[in-house]
Amino acid sequence: MEPVCSLGVGELPFHASAWDPFLPVDWRARDAESVIAGEGTEWAHADDPYVAGYAAYLRSLAAGDVEPVPAAASQWSAIRTAHEIAQRDNPRRWEIQARLLAKQSDAEIAVRCSLSPDVISYYETFFFNVRPRLRAWVWVCDEVIGPGLQNGFADHEAGPLWMAFAYHGGPLVLDALLDAFHVAWRPGEPATLSVYLRPNVGITPQIQAAVAAAILPRFGPSAEAWLELRLLLWDADEAGDEDRRALLRERARAYLVGCTGAHLAGKPLPRARRRLRASEDRRATEAHGARARGTSREAELLDVVGNTVGVDPRLVEVLANRRSVPSRQAHRGTTDPGTG
Repeated sequence: MEPVCSLGVGELPFHASAWDPFLPVDWRARDAESVIAGEGTEWAHADDPYVAGYAAYLRSLAAGDVEPVPAAASQWSAIRTAHEIAQRDNPRRWEIQARLLAKQSDAEIAVRCSLSPDVISYYETFFFNVRPRLRAWVWVCDEVIGPGLQNGFADHEAGPLWMAFAYHGGPLVLDALLDAFHVAWRPGEPATLSVYLRPNVGITPQIQAAVAAAILPRFGPSAEAWLELRLLLWDADEAGDEDRRALLRERARAYLVGCTGAHLAGKPLPRARRRLRASEDRRATEAHGARARGTSREAELLDVVGNTVGVDPRLVEVLANRRSVPSRQAHRGTTDPGTG
């Protein structure tokens, strides 16, 4: 068996071709496959230790010899795990890629994804080499995220949508998006964007609307829906008081989510609700304001309770505002009931 050469995690050699605007994210993996096939590398230098190391792994894998020499045991295990992640198109891989675009470190991503930092480093080096070009936003948008940014994301493009939100919004936005997904999604079912649009699953209307806005195309049959939405938002901006403004924005979000759900289902898009009569509009505004004020009082009380008994503040937020999205840690319950 040919041992894996020492790669020196974190010490990436410079390649002038790394600035190629058409460079694929897995260029080192492709060059390693070319080495195995007896061909020359297209992008890497002949002495690139990363390409040589992954080529050695592929040779041993093809020969059925996946056990490393003792000196390379930890390195081999990390490369094998990175290779396995790259072969599966699932939420775990999408999250790693999105966190790389959010400029998180190997250690930060490893903690969130229950992996070792070496696995994250090898995955980025071999299969998703984006860090040297994160400032090349045109390359990231066109070659990494894809056409969903311009055309609207399809139902099966949860991974590209996560990458788009991560790249433009950063880790906090990505965390909120992922936490919302894991509230509504169940392992074993399709990991699609329509998961976000399910009613009464604990996802905030704001997150549902943000996802819906990234899905619904701006052209074709949905162009009229975007015009109607703009009119609804104008009405909200012109509202005389905050309660009415919040109510109209809530209606606009509901309309956007409804249109997006119809778009994904291939159904005709609904028309915007016609303006209510003055008496109905006034009663709806008053009811919305009462709900908001009641939630505020409940939040104040629960905040005192949370600070007194030491409850996770994120869980208190969920109790105070039932439309909030719990984080995965709060959702799983990180507090030991025996110490409360």
